[in-house]
Amino acid sequence: MMMNESKFDMKSKFDFILLICSIMCIFHQNPTFYILLVFHFGEHQESSPMHSYVYIPLLDTVCLIEKYIPQEYPIASRIPIFMYDSFESCIAACSTYSTREQLCNAFMYSDITKACHLHFYTLHLTAGMCPVETGQSQFYLHHGCFNRNSTLLNAGVNNKTETDDEIIFLPDLHKSCSIRKRLVSESFFARLTAYMTEKSLKKCLSRCIVKGAAACNSVIFSLQEKSCTLVTHQSTFSALSETVQSSAYFFEIGHCKTEVVKNPLLLHILSQDPTIPIQSISGYSIQYIPITESDNATIIGLLDCTTTQCCLHCCILKKVAYGCNAVFFNAKEKTCLLMKLNVNSSKTAELVLYNMYADTDGKKKLILSNYEDTLRFKTSFVSLHEFHERCQITTFTSAYAENLKVHPIMLKANTLNGCLNACRSNRSDIFNCSGVLYSKHDGTCYQLVEGTSHDQIVTLNGQTIVLLQRCVKDREEERRNNNVFFHYSLYELEEKCVFEFYDSKNFSGFEVYDNIQEANALYKCVLKCASEQISKGCAAVLKSQQICLFFKRNSTARMFKKLNSSYFGELLYCES
Repeated sequence: MMMNESKFDMKSKFDFILLICSIMCIFHQNPTFYILLVFHFGEHQESSPMHSYVYIPLLDTVCLIEKYIPQEYPIASRIPIFMYDSFESCIAACSTYSTREQLCNAFMYSDITKACHLHFYTLHLTAGMCPVETGQSQFYLHHGCFNRNSTLLNAGVNNKTETDDEIIFLPDLHKSCSIRKRLVSESFFARLTAYMTEKSLKKCLSRCIVKGAAACNSVIFSLQEKSCTLVTHQSTFSALSETVQSSAYFFEIGHCKTEVVKNPLLLHILSQDPTIPIQSISGYSIQYIPITESDNATIIGLLDCTTTQCCLHCCILKKVAYGCNAVFFNAKEKTCLLMKLNVNSSKTAELVLYNMYADTDGKKKLILSNYEDTLRFKTSFVSLHEFHERCQITTFTSAYAENLKVHPIMLKANTLNGCLNACRSNRSDIFNCSGVLYSKHDGTCYQLVEGTSHDQIVTLNGQTIVLLQRCVKDREEERRNNNVFFHYSLYELEEKCVFEFYDSKNFSGFEVYDNIQEANALYKCVLKCASEQISKGCAAVLKSQQICLFFKRNSTARMFKKLNSSYFGELLYCES
């Protein structure tokens, strides 16, 4: 899909109006405020903290998105499409959603639960209306996408082409290959060959190699999206005028070498042992030869097979059309490599299938950080009310984490907070829970424990990795008698929030940062606090007659005393 340039024209027109509306908002309220503005002049979109160019592996396009603060809660613009998935998958869903009545041009996304909501948003720039925050989720405008041939990308030539080679072992082919990891933005002069879904870089590279160098000599792989794009490129790499974010990387394949079989007795054992289950199949005799003989073979294809018999049968089916007469079956990977081996032509040879063998793969596990992905995470704090504690957590936005193992017992949890509470209860010398692997979509909660340098976790199906780090007691005595917890479903934010209401008249650790006059309903106060939890740090509300006070945390703030007729509620957590 090419970029819709009319969207840029519309954007440049309302930017100035947004400035005027924001300034007028100053005279209607008296809170601490800030204005985030982006100006665009001419046809070129200048880089800004609010705009991002994101490469979408599922579509092989670059999309332009913008962080945006709407002037009202985006309720009317919702499209009935909701999912838990990655940020790039959310952009892809918006990019491809189109009906006669609606075209997705905005979305809300939560890094915490991976909740994605699509919108058909109409800009309402009305004087006097002040921007509203959107809670745990960030609201984005979707300005359109470029394909790799678009001149709007301003692709130039990258003269800095030197990178370090890495050696990677491909068990499907029993080969070691040199690869070079590059940014995905360097791939825009490449020609696409095929797209497929693969869970590992090793399998993606193997799919490329079996096609031959003329058809594929590089791949674009995303561990997060499980996407594998096969490409061919010459010696020129692209350099884009804008920084492109992506979970995908561009891998250039160098020289490959078949690994030598180290056990010379293996051939004799396979040939002479009568207990070997397969000596013939469908009238063909089976001969065992080392995998090094594959250097004299033409690769026909790489298939998924669960047994050697399956692999041999697939070869027989392709014998007439492609001359298949040799296979390499990897039982661990469940793959079957079909080949045409060059042998002396004879009637005897025509009735022989060659089953290639290799040593058991004892190589070290591939550590993903060297190849497939880059660790990406952010730190925040959560309240674990069951323990009266505040805990520092690290939420991974990358698809994996290192030095961790998954505890085999699966728990059910409706919220991430509940999953973290379960982890906190299991922090002991016997079982020290380090974090959780949580899926909001399935409601599944796995606890994580420390592993070795060769242990790693890869997320699947919208899972999130969250590490539970330092925890400290949080005003335990003040909260000891609190037993009222209100659960709010906030339709405006598409979130559910939990507030802890205080029994004590006195409380500490908070300071007022904003207020609302003529607040008739507690719901209005709760909604504002929840919407500003991330952006302004709202941590509590106090409702007293027609006034609402909003608090943020401050450990040095003076003791606050509330009236008997008022209600003080601390925001524990919100989740999409």
